[in-house]
Amino acid sequence: MPRDLTSTKLSRKVRVCARPLLPFTWIITFTALCLLFIYTPEITWKRLPFLRSDLMDSKDVVSRGDVTIKNNTDGRGIPRHHLFFLKVHKAASSTVQNVLLRSALRYNLTVLLPNRGHYFSEKNKNYWEKVLPLNRSDHYDILCCHLVYNETFVREYMPNDTLFVAIVREPFAQVLSAFHYFSNVFPKRYLVAIPGPVPFLTYLENPSRWEHINVNESFTNNRMSFDFGLEPSQFYNTSEIKRFIEQIDKRFDLVMIHEMFDESLVFLKRLAGWNFRDIIYMRTNSFDRTVKYNFTAEHRSKHQQFEAADYALYEHFLGKFKRKLAEAGEDFKQEVEEFRKIVYAVWHFCSGPKDVKYSLHFHATHWSSEFDFVAEECLLLKRSEIAFIHFMRLRHKGMLT
Repeated sequence: MPRDLTSTKLSRKVRVCARPLLPFTWIITFTALCLLFIYTPEITWKRLPFLRSDLMDSKDVVSRGDVTIKNNTDGRGIPRHHLFFLKVHKAASSTVQNVLLRSALRYNLTVLLPNRGHYFSEKNKNYWEKVLPLNRSDHYDILCCHLVYNETFVREYMPNDTLFVAIVREPFAQVLSAFHYFSNVFPKRYLVAIPGPVPFLTYLENPSRWEHINVNESFTNNRMSFDFGLEPSQFYNTSEIKRFIEQIDKRFDLVMIHEMFDESLVFLKRLAGWNFRDIIYMRTNSFDRTVKYNFTAEHRSKHQQFEAADYALYEHFLGKFKRKLAEAGEDFKQEVEEFRKIVYAVWHFCSGPKDVKYSLHFHATHWSSEFDFVAEECLLLKRSEIAFIHFMRLRHKGMLT
């Protein structure tokens, strides 16, 4: 069995640096702490290794990274770890996948993995032959690799009490991200071949002209709906789209919204009975938008007509999510803000020196039990999707010690 990277060294004492810090380092450190205090007013950093503990109030000094939050109990019930996540393309799904894979390591769960590569299928619903067989468990707990949704497949391999979760993104932003990614990072010929100084604008002028002749090969033609299992022949059939969305709505327990990502993760936390530690994230595969586009109303209108299915899908679940958000009340808003402070503290912690040996301790609140965040988990937060899947496959085969 692999070593549990997230549970080791929790009791390690803070190592005090014996070497004197240079004045420049003092300035940088002091500035970083001031910024952290400004943006996270309810978080108190404690027992910093370069400060003498005898000069500070003992109630405020514990360890570097300790965060003082309201000390209440969890009370959220028994956590659920049987979960299927539909990994929709270019909708922050790799970030959610990273959250789930780290949970699998933390709780020693079995992930349903492809026997090669990092996805089951991006083109069709027939991928049974790619399943990596069970090894030392009698069931799978998590399924979160790319596939075209096939309910028969999911039901065959996942437990009956599995939670069904997915994510969607505003279609125009989603296709922009997909166009960039599949033109530059993992180039697809049909996109690379588009001419013009700004190929994406050329594409928007007439999407049908530049699309792949085989819809199953496209990553820009109603791709979210395709990932959810809608047949390409139904992309412009209004009644079939409506029926399809109704089926998805009945089957999935939660459809997250990319534009409200933190709120989505907190809803996932509540649904599964998890704590804050289980949903900490760091963005992966995100589109760094350096090119400035001058989109017109006509560009957006043409795209909305071309991706009719995706717009219908997104608008349905966005409306449902907003209603859910309105019903959640003030307590939910406070929980999201608390979560953001924790995420900010973790991001700051993980951006520190690579050899850092400290850990963050978060006290209990009435939204979450207490937990420690150790330095090793920073490496997992930053691990790429392909590398993480390869690591999990080796772990599954018992090839890691």
